Parts: sequence; C-alpha cells; structure tokens
Amino acid sequence: SIPQGEGKQPRFERNKKKNMFYGSTDRSSETNQTASIPPIFNKSTKVSDEDFVDETEYLVPLKGLEEASQNKSWSSYLGFLKDPLQQEHSEQEEERNNAAADMRLSMTSKFSAAYNIVSVSLALPMMEQNYPIDAADQSICSSSLMAGMIVGQLVGGTLGDIVGRHRAMAIVMFLQVFASIGSALVVDWENTMNIYIMLAAWRFVLGVGCGGVYPLAATLSAESAENVAQQGRLVALAFSMQGVGHFTVPVFAWILLKWLGIDRVGIAWRVLLGIGAAPGFALILLRSTGRKSHPGGPNRPSAARHRVAPVSVVDAILLEKDLARKLVGTAGSWLLFDIVYYGNTLFQPIVLASAFSDETLLGTARDVTLTALMALPGYFVSIAALNFQTPRYIQMQGFLFMGILYGVIGAYFHRLAHLRWLLLTLYGLTFFFSNYGPNTTTFMLPSMTFSKPCRSTLNGVCAASGKVGALLGSILFVPAAVELGENTVMMICAGISFISLILTGY
Repeated sequence: SIPQGEGKQPRFERNKKKNMFYGSTDRSSETNQTASIPPIFNKSTKVSDEDFVDETEYLVPLKGLEEASQNKSWSSYLGFLKDPLQQEHSEQEEERNNAAADMRLSMTSKFSAAYNIVSVSLALPMMEQNYPIDAADQSICSSSLMAGMIVGQLVGGTLGDIVGRHRAMAIVMFLQVFASIGSALVVDWENTMNIYIMLAAWRFVLGVGCGGVYPLAATLSAESAENVAQQGRLVALAFSMQGVGHFTVPVFAWILLKWLGIDRVGIAWRVLLGIGAAPGFALILLRSTGRKSHPGGPNRPSAARHRVAPVSVVDAILLEKDLARKLVGTAGSWLLFDIVYYGNTLFQPIVLASAFSDETLLGTARDVTLTALMALPGYFVSIAALNFQTPRYIQMQGFLFMGILYGVIGAYFHRLAHLRWLLLTLYGLTFFFSNYGPNTTTFMLPSMTFSKPCRSTLNGVCAASGKVGALLGSILFVPAAVELGENTVMMICAGISFISLILTGY
C-alpha cells in the first residue's frame, strides 16, 4: 500500500473525485461489503507530489514502477511488483494465495469463454463442405450464442452477488463443458431439424455459460487487487486471455485441417468445437486436487473470503450514487463497441474470403491466425499502458485509430483485395487497437465503477448491454455485406467508432 503523509494531501488524493470510473477508496475490512476498492493510504509515512505519475488516483506511483523494474519475472514488464499468479508457501501469505488462485480462475474461465465464442466462425466453413449453409443458418448459429450470453451475463452477475463469486463461476463453467460437448455431437435430422438449428440450440446454452464468465471474472480479478493501482491491471490481465483464446482457435483449426486433411473435415470441426470443454475440465480437476491437498476445503474459516453482499442486491443498486451516469459511460460505450468488434470477429473469415476469392479452408485458418497474432499484443500493451494512462484516455485512443483504419479499409476495399498482405495488416491493426483500447477498458471499468454489494450484478448489466450490440452486429453484418457490400460495412464501422470516441470523451 502507498502511505499518506501528514499535512498537504498528494495530488493523487486531491483529484480522486474527478473521475466517476473509480468508485470509493474507503474500505475498512473484508467483512464490510459496502465499499468498492481497497484502501491505498495509511497515515504512517509521508508522500510527496512527485511520487505520482499523474493527477488521477489510478496511475501507478513512480517508486512502485522502480521496484517493479527490479523484478525480473514476466509480470515486471507489465508493471506488477509481484507475480499475481504465484503462490507463497507461508501462512502469512494465505490471503495473497487466495487472490492468486482467483486470478488463475478468472484467466482460465476467460480463455474458455473466448475460445467457445469464436470457434464457430471457423467451424461453419468446415461444416459447409458436407452440409449446405445459407446466410440465415450462418446468422442464427452466431446470433444464438450472443442471445445466450445476454441471459448468462445478467443471471451470472446476479448469482455472483447472491450465492458468491465462486459458486456462480462453477455453474457457468459447467454449462460451458456441457454445451461444448453437445455442440461437437450434433447430427442432421433432415425431416425434423437440420444440423445448423440443432447447433444453434447448443450454442445458446453455451452462450449462457460464456456470458456468465464476464461479470464474474472481472469482479474476481478486481477484488484480488491489493490496491487501486493494481486493480485495473489485474482485470486487464484476466481479460488478456480472450486474445489467447481468439488466437488458439485458428491455430487449432489449421493443425486439424493439416493433420486430418479436407477429406476428414467432418471430424475436424467436431474436434474444434469439443476442445472448448477442456478448460472447464481442467478447472474441475484442479479444484478436486486442491480439496485433496487441503482437507478443510476452499471454504475453511482461515481462508474464507467474504464475497456475498450483506444487503439485498436491489437495495444496493438503489443506493448506488450517479447510477444513470455510470451506466451510460460503461454500458453505452460497451454496446457501441461490440457492434463493431463482434461483427468483425465472428465474420472475419467471410471478409477475408470476399477479399481473396482464392481463399481455401487452410488459407482462411492461416489468415485468421495472422490477424489474431497481430491483435494479441494489444491486450498486453494495454496492461503496460495502464501504468501511465487512465482507462478513459486509452479507450479514446483505441476508438480513434479504429475509426481511421476502418475508414481506410472501407474507402479502398476493392483495391486492397489485390494487396493481400496490406489488407491483412490493416485489418489486423483494427483488432490490435480494439484490444489495446475499448475491448479491454469496457471490460475493466464496470468492475472498478460500482460498489461491492452490487458490483457483479451491474457488471453483468453492462456486459449484457455489450452483447446486445454484439447480437446486432452478428445478425446484421452478413445481410448488410450482401446488400451494401463489405466496403460500406467497413465505413459504417468507422462511423460507429467515431461516435463512440465522442461518447467516451463526453
């Protein structure tokens, strides 16, 4: 923690009320659930104005950065003083070990959700080799998951405040395991239900599980922080696993197609969808192993972490200060962003196939892998940038560059179709700046904005708002591309990005 000295308050403290996104820093104990963020000051030591990078409470103290630079682990390059995932073998570090376990849970569950969300984008082109597909089937398979995610985010977030974060996470991860296996085993009932309708039904259940992860992973990682400066970076670190999940899908698809060949593509898409159950199985195995190692179980009194709100969720929401303004800033920007992001993520193969008429399944998997690889560093650059910039400023930068890139692609789409690597680079950069900016910050801010008794619930509301935008993008993207052309869709994405920039700045 960063001590507060006598006399004049540091700029860090004087300006903390200027930004609505950080909530209150006053928390007396773990059992007092009415506050949102751990204390970062005590009154034992002096702190000068020069100890801080900027005039916002969020930024990391310069002295802390110097200590982090002396730490040679991977986490030091992202500004962490200690490895947030490493356990300490001492009774004094038990609370930190619990926080590290929560971070591992958040990161694994986020990876699982990310993988399962985008796996269908490459599974559908594989399925098309054996089962003819039209735009309606393609749209319903993608949009059904988004509809399920809206339900999951609302229900999962509320369960997190009622039954506890860990029990709620166990429920949504079980749904992911169950629905991933079901998606891989779908069959075509020609007389009653075609294979795509059956897949859409399983994808809806899968969406409920994936959606529930969003508020729970964000809340668990935020509550694992030791101080305000660390809080945003821990949430961003958990969210970075989304990029790893998005990158893993095309890599696995390419390996499966290369290994099995086009003749056995029917096996490849089933394996690709079924792998989505693996992270959930891993968590079940780790949890059972932990119980055997610690007979008292994870809920033993010495390690109890009080996560359940002492007042009703409804009362906590009614008592939340500036609720409407906070929701507009968090939920509104998330909705607009996801229209653009998921419209492009889920239909990335279609965009590439439209640009490159010679695109094969292997070529599509390769090109999607390259764009995902270009996008992946954006998550980690965002974590490092949080040492020096506020989330709001990072979000504005992301929207600005997204708007410029989409505008260039839209204006020169047909010319870029003849310049494969230039189009891939520009398209990949749209995802890089998405991940560096609003993709990370829209996930982060709700967990830092609302007070603890209703944090998980309102985080779920914000996430559901985003998935309403994602549902619109997944439903409208293909028909709009067919009617208006991919270049016009890219220009619309540019316009939405600039509108979101204005909303964030306002």
